[in-house]
Amino acid sequence: MDTTLTVRLDTQLKDDAERTLDSLGLSMSSAIRVFLTHVVAQKALPFPVQAAPAASSQREDAIEYPLHVEVEVLLEQMAAITARLFELGQGETDATKLAELAQVRKAMQAMRFQFDPYSKSEVLAMVQRIGQYASALQVGRPN
Repeated sequence: MDTTLTVRLDTQLKDDAERTLDSLGLSMSSAIRVFLTHVVAQKALPFPVQAAPAASSQREDAIEYPLHVEVEVLLEQMAAITARLFELGQGETDATKLAELAQVRKAMQAMRFQFDPYSKSEVLAMVQRIGQYASALQVGRPN
């Protein structure tokens, strides 16, 4: 059965992506289908996702991404961490550890709503915090 996916994008990003994909002979739907097929097959994103460095540690010549890009990366990384926590629970037989992993997963999911996505300082603070979680769980690294 087919389903519909709705994605909110900046108009300029959508237009640029459509032009780029068109030059590759792909539609937006085909590209998204390829992306999701890879995610399912590899159980990973097709590119590394890393937290942006904290504002104080950024070099002067470093690229500063628009806030909405930082938020998108942050949400993707939070989803990757949640998936990694679920993966860690697979095959776990210790009920206490399973309950603890479930509690941490719920807390991670709740974090999505614990920062103002329009506040650069809050987004950067959350990026740093989530980066520490990702590092501790080795998200994005092979087992």
